[in-house]
Amino acid sequence: FRLLQHLDWDSGKTHIYHCHVSRDGNISFKGPYLSKTTTHLQKVLGDDNVLMVKFDGEIKETHPLDYYYDAYSKIAKEGILVGLRRYRFFVFKDGGKEKRKKNPTSSPVKCYFVRMETEAFIDKMGSYKLSNMTVAEARCYFMHAHMVSSVPTYMDLGVHSFGLQDEQKNLIFRDEKPLIHTDGTGFISEDLALLCPNNLQTGECLGKEDAERILNVDEHKDKVLETKQPKFKTREPPLLIQFRLFNNGYAVKGTFLVNKKLPPRTMQIRDSMVKVERDERLSNNQTANSMEIVGTSNPPKKTYLSRNLIALLSHGGVPNEYFLNVLQNALQDTHAAFSNKRVALKVAIRYGDIDDNFTVARMILSGIPLEESWLQYRLSILMKEEKKSLKEGRLYVPECYYLMGTVDPTGKLESNEVCIVLYVPSLPCLPFLVLDFILSFAKTYKFSNTMRTK
Repeated sequence: FRLLQHLDWDSGKTHIYHCHVSRDGNISFKGPYLSKTTTHLQKVLGDDNVLMVKFDGEIKETHPLDYYYDAYSKIAKEGILVGLRRYRFFVFKDGGKEKRKKNPTSSPVKCYFVRMETEAFIDKMGSYKLSNMTVAEARCYFMHAHMVSSVPTYMDLGVHSFGLQDEQKNLIFRDEKPLIHTDGTGFISEDLALLCPNNLQTGECLGKEDAERILNVDEHKDKVLETKQPKFKTREPPLLIQFRLFNNGYAVKGTFLVNKKLPPRTMQIRDSMVKVERDERLSNNQTANSMEIVGTSNPPKKTYLSRNLIALLSHGGVPNEYFLNVLQNALQDTHAAFSNKRVALKVAIRYGDIDDNFTVARMILSGIPLEESWLQYRLSILMKEEKKSLKEGRLYVPECYYLMGTVDPTGKLESNEVCIVLYVPSLPCLPFLVLDFILSFAKTYKFSNTMRTK
């Protein structure tokens, strides 16, 4: 067992415990690793009750396959013993093709084992969510996964999908399968959207101190939803929210659009978002309900072009005069850095990592005039870096946006139409306008049927 040394154990971060199983059944442990994100399992059961297990993906030719099968089947039957605790297989997650490409000799599949039994006296003193449960009963505590008997069943599950058609109303096929689209995005009321953190991407900001979870508490029958109020300064809700929802056996995944016409504390979910249905026979069983925010529509950071991107845009029809104007404005800002304190400070902050810990920026903020000889010398060094980046085609482009897509929830878009809504946080009425006048207040672009859909 390898124990990692950290200085910030009480930082509130998630503790992740790793286990590696070799082909011959030998087990090694590593951790705990500290992470800013946390899974639904860890939130409900606790960090030390969840074990992330990876199996060796490399087969040695010196042993027959039965040798590996015996080792793995033993773990499947008996679980993994850690001290006086026994962890059993609970669920797995496939890392996908990208992780498989990065390391083809290692399996991208992560298996999660959870504590099901214990002989430790300290564990028996406290309460545990999965006490006296079988693995099947424990899975139903999170979602009714037994309702998904196979991959085709999982893909069907009452999902209302629609086939993509060409001008002759014929279905469009790719790889001998019809292309489909779902029935749109869901809606969320403004008061619930205000509880969601902004600037969230792939769950990176989800920590214990600022992760927002909406819980259904059984102890308080008079309250439908009980929320933990986040401490965020901004009161402008994100326009589009990517979420995961576990509720009474259902597992739901999709996106929410803010709808100011909904009554407070209301969510509207489309049929296509339901990934796991509820088993009505288990309607009286207790479940771990949670709503998790995975990502939100975010304002972009500063965006820069590159040589390759300029070539592609030029080939796509963007006039060369546009790039020349951007370059001219950048050169003007470069020359103004020696006389304009604001421009000089921007350049100093941009290249502060190569400037002896922001020396120029600290000098400017200390009130030293730009005419000071040492400051002029340091600025000249930074300006060389700025000009070098301009030669490489790294041109700053203002008014850029992240594109976060979803199906038209209003049903007003015609075939081959795409509506792009420019979200401006200073206009709080925009989400309302999107719902009622989506074609009047946004640009609609038509594409030919030859456009390839990804």
